[in-house]
Amino acid sequence: MTEMPRQAQVLVLETFPAVLAHAIARSGLRLDHLCDRLSERGARVSLTTLNHWRRGQVRPDLAVSAADITVLEDVLGLATGRLSGLLLPSRR
Repeated sequence: MTEMPRQAQVLVLETFPAVLAHAIARSGLRLDHLCDRLSERGARVSLTTLNHWRRGQVRPDLAVSAADITVLEDVLGLATGRLSGLLLPSRR
């Protein structure tokens, strides 16, 4: 099996889905429990949406989901901006 260069590994790990999936796994929460915690804090994110975000099937619209993503970061114990910063357009 061919190993991925270290730089490519870092780039893969620094995507919204990868960071989210890692944080969810680290939290030990099932998606339905995470959904419940988000709902308790006023975030409106469905189980299906969380699953799509985690798998990279859908990219959150920061304009619509910014407050929900901030709550998600907090519930998962991530620094504020850890996930939302990955959704900002790159400045090249």
